[in-house]
Amino acid sequence: MFTPDKAITRLVIEREVSIQGHMRWIAHPENKKNRLLIVEHKKQLYALPLYCQHAHVSLLEAKMDHNGKVICPKHGLATDLKSNPGVFTVERQGDFFITANSSLIETQTVETFEEDSDQQTELEALKTVNSALQKKVLSNLESMDSMLSEVEHKKVELEENNRHLLSVNQLIDSITNTMEEFLVVTDNQGRITRVNHYAESILSVKAEELIGSSPDNFLRDETLTEIIERFPASNWDQRPYLYRAVYSSDGFEQEIRFRDPTGRHKEVSPKYFLLKGTLIYGPAGKEEGLILSATDISVVKAKEKQKRQADIEKHLQLLQSTLSTISQGVAMFSGIGDLQTFNEAFTNNINVDSDLLTQIPGYDDLFSNNKDLLDPQQIPPFQRLILDKYQWVQTFNDRRVIECESAPTPTGGFVVTTRDITQSRKNEEHIRLLSTTVEQSSSEVVITDTQGTIVYVNPMFTENTGYTAEEAIGKNSSIVQSGEMPVEFYKELWSTIKASNRWKGEILNRKKSGEKFWQSMSVTPIFDNNGVISHYLSLKADITKQKRAEKRLRYQAEHDLLTNLW
Repeated sequence: MFTPDKAITRLVIEREVSIQGHMRWIAHPENKKNRLLIVEHKKQLYALPLYCQHAHVSLLEAKMDHNGKVICPKHGLATDLKSNPGVFTVERQGDFFITANSSLIETQTVETFEEDSDQQTELEALKTVNSALQKKVLSNLESMDSMLSEVEHKKVELEENNRHLLSVNQLIDSITNTMEEFLVVTDNQGRITRVNHYAESILSVKAEELIGSSPDNFLRDETLTEIIERFPASNWDQRPYLYRAVYSSDGFEQEIRFRDPTGRHKEVSPKYFLLKGTLIYGPAGKEEGLILSATDISVVKAKEKQKRQADIEKHLQLLQSTLSTISQGVAMFSGIGDLQTFNEAFTNNINVDSDLLTQIPGYDDLFSNNKDLLDPQQIPPFQRLILDKYQWVQTFNDRRVIECESAPTPTGGFVVTTRDITQSRKNEEHIRLLSTTVEQSSSEVVITDTQGTIVYVNPMFTENTGYTAEEAIGKNSSIVQSGEMPVEFYKELWSTIKASNRWKGEILNRKKSGEKFWQSMSVTPIFDNNGVISHYLSLKADITKQKRAEKRLRYQAEHDLLTNLW
């Protein structure tokens, strides 16, 4: 509040506006024309000149920062509400503002603008702008003169560069035309722009016929198809396939043979070439085009073919040597079933003389149409053999059994291996009969390893002891010991069989139920291929009834049946 002893000046409100959510006022002292701007900052009202004293623009809508600085919208200078000597505090009193700082109102240096003053200022501003425009026009005229002079200079420089470029192009032409290498250059759309003399001679065309065309035109269809498959391109890319292939690969190379690019089907060079492609980039890194170069590799290809043929012959000799050492029969056939090579074991298995075998056309005569076979219709046709693996067994009229297996080869043919399994079938039948005999035997059969661990028992073991095969296998044979046989008995048994001898005797054993029973037992060693004991075979029979009968007869022989006396 202002104290009563100070002179109070009233400020008349002209306008009241809201700027950025805050109220501002335009006011002037009573009986005076100088207009003031009143703003609020941190609940304090401040009065300052309405117009910036430097730029003569209104501060009514000027921004004010959080530190209480009003920023001029024209030149950006700030007026500090707290420290600027031209700013003073006011209070609101009804429809007026009041202040005790009347001296500041009298001495402030800010210009006041009345309506006439505003017009005068606008006129002066227009004069200033007009003067500036005149200076600008003169400056632009001077710049245009300078630009025309520079354009003339650039024109001379460009003509000189063109002459230099023409000279460079002539030099490049002379160099490329002396090269014994195919060379074609395209722009960045794949259109041919340069062709050297060697390329003209290889393609049998003039450079003029190729300029502007696609390099795809001198590629054969099979080569173009291969490139399309190897380098699939996006649908948006409409450039030649060859250009797209180079663009999408790192170090493009392709063996090719050329065709007539004009479509007239003229004969062109039959030689093989190694085509290489490299993208061209300008100084700024922009893609400018493509260089295609091709080197004659016909001599190299011929040498490679000779070497490949020599390698094939060498490998065939090695294959024949290898096949001759294989016990299985092996025969190789082509994709149409022709016999290509075979070994001696194959002739033995199918019972055909090797000299006669070379006169037989192929697979069908050896297998499908062979009259010496039983049920030849069961044999798969060779058309299947070139696609997948097959196995089958064929029986000859002389009862020989041959196992056959086929597999496709990378070259499109197939290989058939044969193995005589006649003896194996007999052995399998023998083993089956033996196994059936053991399984159905009335004797108990037990096989253990050298430590006495049970590895096999037949059904009679289960019937005698009560232990199932699952319960017994993996356990020690001692699971049936009664505990009543002396230690010396087992020592003598083990020492006998470990010495590779057969042991035979009687033993008192115990069933799973705990019942004891007598068995006759023989134990025989089983030897491996090296003559070393690998297992023991134990054959047992229940003689409990026999032992009881013997005991009864012995008793009857030693006692009076009427008195039971000795």
